[in-house]
Amino acid sequence: VESSAKTGAPPAVAKREMLRFYGPALGIFLANPLMSNIDNAIIGRASGVAALAALSPGTVLSDQLLFLFSFLGRATTGMVSRANALGGIPKAR
Repeated sequence: VESSAKTGAPPAVAKREMLRFYGPALGIFLANPLMSNIDNAIIGRASGVAALAALSPGTVLSDQLLFLFSFLGRATTGMVSRANALGGIPKAR
């Protein structure tokens, strides 16, 4: 059996840490569309078609804006991690 150092594979501890991060990150990413669908289902059932028709444009707009600006979190995460690897946040500026 080859060690992970010889094969270049990450150690098992790093994989476990990555999976501990993955769950909440996936939950955060899926929370807004899931809540929008729940809101639409409740309003559609409780108030009818007219209220659902009034709610839908706002739901679509907020979902699209969130998707449009989601690049900010991804871009800044990479920038901060590179700055941290170089020795701290002050060097990033």
